[in-house]
Amino acid sequence: MIKFGNKSLPSYVKIMDVKYSILPSIQTKTEKVYGRAGVYDFGVELGERNIECEAIIIATDQHDVIKKARQFSTWLFYKDLQPLIILDEPDKQYMARISGDTDISELYRTGKTTLKFLCPDPYAESIDEKVVNYTPVDYTPVNINVGGSVETYPIIDMEVKEDTPSLALITYDKFVKLGSDDDVEKTSIDNKPLVLNETYDTYSGYGSGIGIDGNAKGTATISGTLNSNGYAVVQSGKDYGTNDIDWHGGAGTKTLSRQLQDFQVTSKVKLNSTKISQVGRVEIYLFDTNNVILGKVAIVDHSTSGEWPKIEARAGERYTGTYFVSTYGKKKGTYADFDGIIQIGRQGRTWDAYFAKIDSKGKHVSTYKKSWYDTKNMWSNRKLAKIQVHVGAFGKKEPVFTMEIKDLKVYEKNIAVSSTQVPITFKAGDIVTIDSQRAVVYRNGEPIFTELDPASEFFPLEVGANGLLLSPPIADVSIRYKERWI
Repeated sequence: MIKFGNKSLPSYVKIMDVKYSILPSIQTKTEKVYGRAGVYDFGVELGERNIECEAIIIATDQHDVIKKARQFSTWLFYKDLQPLIILDEPDKQYMARISGDTDISELYRTGKTTLKFLCPDPYAESIDEKVVNYTPVDYTPVNINVGGSVETYPIIDMEVKEDTPSLALITYDKFVKLGSDDDVEKTSIDNKPLVLNETYDTYSGYGSGIGIDGNAKGTATISGTLNSNGYAVVQSGKDYGTNDIDWHGGAGTKTLSRQLQDFQVTSKVKLNSTKISQVGRVEIYLFDTNNVILGKVAIVDHSTSGEWPKIEARAGERYTGTYFVSTYGKKKGTYADFDGIIQIGRQGRTWDAYFAKIDSKGKHVSTYKKSWYDTKNMWSNRKLAKIQVHVGAFGKKEPVFTMEIKDLKVYEKNIAVSSTQVPITFKAGDIVTIDSQRAVVYRNGEPIFTELDPASEFFPLEVGANGLLLSPPIADVSIRYKERWI
């Protein structure tokens, strides 16, 4: 018996035989050299694994076989790899998909077929993930005992407790290092200091809104009030006020502790409809000290015929500025049910924007990044002095059900680093992830390949005892892995 795609076999299907090889296909790597007897041996490479199952479809009558076969095809077919479990070993799984032909031979009210499963990764892995949590207090390695019969590649999460220029995970012969090279002769400097950090457990310190973009000049209205629901800024009572022809809703401003020439504004927001006819927007405005708009970053659903939000980033004012991002993403609906990051920044004359959904594991998906150079220097001289948050509805249309601003941070950029200083790469509270399975590193869910030391090597955990050391020992560490068998 088998399970596939986390589903048991349909009641009308019986597995009569399962065929699999003791080992996956093995290719010997050799090289013939002229004038030398024999060949040079360069080891072996393991190929894919194939598993075949002889299955019988049992129908209610002779006319029902084709109907049952069609139902069974839905159970079998996936475009992506799915877990395949042979129930003789219910604690192990292969990642597989159906492959090749599935011809069926029909006899009265039964149909016989051969199911061919392709496993690109030839190893079986444990269904349950093992987790080792520890907090290092010094440079003593933590010991991790791995079962199975072959090495496994871990995913390691680190919650940083102190600002640091670098982090390194070290085994007895390999390491993965992120960040700047530290030097005892140099002092650490924060070259991207945090100027504003809003977790929105409270909405205190915000003044009235200055102004919001409208469909026509001067007709959009700031109405209703914003408050905190304990973790996010929302429209009080979902009362966005009234405006029959244009955008309307709450807005609030906060003045920064200092004006910024080069900056990055990052916010976690949510825009989630319960009906495709709902419209709404979540926006962050940038103002100078004279209340002139420097730019804006937003996610806007302005369609009543589908849940098709657009992501937007603009340098300058509504009618004279430049929208260097205004897109649905890869397709309409990419940013539906949005719960993620919207970001805008400026350094010199270069503006940049970044958007991403955040999945259930905290990783950034459906990412979009774009830069724009202000060739005429129209929007790059004035300094950022104020931030305005806004959620809005349009006309008499039903507003998007959930519109939230859950987090907002403003950083100063382009702080000069001298030859006697080293920049801080990771700050207290950052979540740093080293994914050895996919050879990817993340900071707070965002890939950070530029911080990866070129000498790094993504390492496996070997069968048996493994020593793992964190340098410096300033993070809570969680090591996740699945044991594997050949």
